[in-house]
Amino acid sequence: MVRTDANVFDLDEAKRFRAKFCKICFVSYEESCLKPFFAHSGSATDPLDGQPLPEHLTNVAKSASAKASRFGLSSSAHLAGLFHDLGKYDPAFQRKLTGEVNRVDHSTAGAVVLLKQAQPKDRIPIEMVAYAILGHHAGLPDYDTSDGSSLRRRIENHRDQLDPVWRRQIGTPRLDLFVEFMTLFQQRSSKSTAAFDMSVATRMLFSSLVDADYRDTEAFYAALEGKVTELPPANRTVTEATI
Repeated sequence: MVRTDANVFDLDEAKRFRAKFCKICFVSYEESCLKPFFAHSGSATDPLDGQPLPEHLTNVAKSASAKASRFGLSSSAHLAGLFHDLGKYDPAFQRKLTGEVNRVDHSTAGAVVLLKQAQPKDRIPIEMVAYAILGHHAGLPDYDTSDGSSLRRRIENHRDQLDPVWRRQIGTPRLDLFVEFMTLFQQRSSKSTAAFDMSVATRMLFSSLVDADYRDTEAFYAALEGKVTELPPANRTVTEATI
């Protein structure tokens, strides 16, 4: 936090803070002059010690990818982690972190962006990623229901409210998941079991994302409060699956 003493602005401290913010958030100096986006709120006394959103997305992507590598979906899990909280680039969500009482669906935007950009050959693996993103708080949704909670309804009803800075902070998604998908299912599946195998793979992908998200959030708040986390090693959280 930039401090003042007797109403005198400390320019050197301001520069140090700006440099630290740029490093943490993976943004340029010019981008750092914009309002920062956070994944989680920090302490009540300092609105700028929350967890930077690019940091959280990158951490979760790397962790989920490492977990999913054990069953052949590393790239899919990385994509899920990078886009699972894209909806937090909605300014309304940022206002929520500072105390505004509102309701923001932050777990649909990432799925919408990926599905809109998916090529036909990548459609199935991208749908698996979308299911994981949509369900990372409420659980995996059905494909279609009448109450608005399904994948289809949420995608159709979504309205883009995102600040466009997200494209510069996390980049354009690479959606080339076809090779990974075909490699996995050609090795471990058959026509008679394909539908079941895909449902199991989606659940494993979902589990990797949820665990990575929880771990990174827990680690952030533990560090903020000066605590030591007691979570088990990452390589013990996902059971190897034969799909």
